[in-house]
Amino acid sequence: MPYRWTYLRKVDQHGSTGVSGEWPISLFRAALCAAEETIQGSPFASAWLRLFQDHLSTSEQRMLRWRGNLGSSSEVRRAYSGLYGRYFARALLAGELGITDFIPLDLPRKTYRKRDFGAVTVCRVSKGDVPDWIAWDPRRPGHVLCEAKGRLTGRSQDFLTGEPACIKWGKAQFERIEVTHSGNTRVATRNWVAANRWSTDADREQAVSLLWDPPSDGESLTPEEARGHGEAMRRHRLEALARGLGNPEFTVRIRAIGSDGEVPSSETDAKRGSSFGPFESPSREPHEGCYHAAIITPLGIRAIHDGNDLNAARAAVENSASTDESVMIFGLAKGTSKTLESGQALWLSDNGIVSADGSALFNLKSVEVEEA
Repeated sequence: MPYRWTYLRKVDQHGSTGVSGEWPISLFRAALCAAEETIQGSPFASAWLRLFQDHLSTSEQRMLRWRGNLGSSSEVRRAYSGLYGRYFARALLAGELGITDFIPLDLPRKTYRKRDFGAVTVCRVSKGDVPDWIAWDPRRPGHVLCEAKGRLTGRSQDFLTGEPACIKWGKAQFERIEVTHSGNTRVATRNWVAANRWSTDADREQAVSLLWDPPSDGESLTPEEARGHGEAMRRHRLEALARGLGNPEFTVRIRAIGSDGEVPSSETDAKRGSSFGPFESPSREPHEGCYHAAIITPLGIRAIHDGNDLNAARAAVENSASTDESVMIFGLAKGTSKTLESGQALWLSDNGIVSADGSALFNLKSVEVEEA
């Protein structure tokens, strides 16, 4: 099962550490987050595919550690650190907190410019960087603002016990926007900064993932409002993903076998004598589903609009056999309802992941794909 472990620390609105200990991150969850980012407009498909090839450490295959120094120059290292920071932040927020329906906050640079995100409007009220996403929390129904930070410098101890500077920077970003609905009424949001202090073969610092929940204000949603807002967020995200795929009508059927393994145990488990297991556990049952799909290779993304595109996907698998390059297939479930109750249970194995909010990612070399 493709997991890597990090030391997770979660800090609540009052500054108290609620969870700490070793935590497994599914690499397929991180890759699915990266795929959605790609479909939603990020051009760096080749970068995240290297997660499975060039960038993960080969000398340390249990903990989350990057090979070498993650790059040959400071500019490259910063770029990869920020990019992987987004992917693993989403993976943590989704896997540990159950947050869904991430939508990038691509706001205009000028102040008091607004954008609609389903049932709410987000307005920039001051200059500077703003949070990365607005998302939805189905466990405590309401909107969530999320900011990702990836760091290659700084002491791991600050992440383990203190408040590193990147957390302070992230908290400040929440103050630069307002989320409103129903005639400019400010909506209460949960605000999470997800920061990763990376470990590399070169520095051998401890990998630490820090989730920090700064306080926020605003008016809470009624249950009826929360239902409408959640469904509006789901529609907004699914429509954006469909546009990213070119609104295809063609569908493929994907079959994948389940997992025969478990999440590897952690040293924390052994010390405590109790389970500190992941939110996302492997599935033993096989999966079969129909999807609007796209293949993702180091050359980019290609939506599957007809039989010719499907044949091109098969050819990509054959061509990659000699180079050992990764070839993934992203799927948006056919007929995915935009109501929150329609979400299926998470499915996860050595071959892919199917999220509860309608998207999926598989290793194309390990699944069966045919026209539906």
